[in-house]
Amino acid sequence: MASLNGWVPTEVQCHVYVPPGARGRPIVLVHGARRNARTLFRSFVRLAARSNRVLISPVFSTTNFPKFQILSGHDRPLAAAHALREAVTGSTPPNVSSHEFDLIGVSGGAQFAHRYALLFPEHVHRLVVVAPGWYTRIDPSEPFPFGTAASAATAGREIEADAFLRIPIRVLVGRNDVARGRSLRQSRQIDDVQGYTRLERAESWVRHLESEASERAIRPRSSLEVFADTGHSFDTAAARRRLTTHVAAFCR
Repeated sequence: MASLNGWVPTEVQCHVYVPPGARGRPIVLVHGARRNARTLFRSFVRLAARSNRVLISPVFSTTNFPKFQILSGHDRPLAAAHALREAVTGSTPPNVSSHEFDLIGVSGGAQFAHRYALLFPEHVHRLVVVAPGWYTRIDPSEPFPFGTAASAATAGREIEADAFLRIPIRVLVGRNDVARGRSLRQSRQIDDVQGYTRLERAESWVRHLESEASERAIRPRSSLEVFADTGHSFDTAAARRRLTTHVAAFCR
């Protein structure tokens, strides 16, 4: 495959960059609800070029994947998850393994990313979760996506919590990400258990993962990084540079 910065025709369209001499694991970058894949992709191309890694950024259309955040498509559960897997295998050159990749999700894409890792931990080498509105908790008493009990949304697939907890996970959120706007999922169940803001929910989820890992005698591998003077948006060049710098250090 030649060096490519454009679209790859799979079930989801993808921005793809393949550097000359690509090696290592691909980087997979998932957009938020605004579908700003192109902007995020351009921000990460330099990182991919410096590390000679394939960069794949799928675009989940509002028509076919209105609820991609919980991995589904308009016609079936897990459709978005399977579309991502197809996109990765279809966009990776033969000399680079597509079995395992570093997965990065921003906002709504972070909801997708951590849920994908819960259901398909064997494919995720490292996971970066950037300011999602809410999280799936490791709770077998609650059906997915609130908890980890198999449900219609998992098509009956069981979640391997132990395998998920062994993935190195970095949660990133802004110190000022405390607005409760329309884009933030709000319900008594989520507010009471996870917190009222994205900042509170990020802190709560990391503590939850650490506790779950300890109970299973698994070394905790989740960590939280709070960006000072940052809200929810990564629209500014400075915010995106800060994000890519942290990702580059974590996803070596």
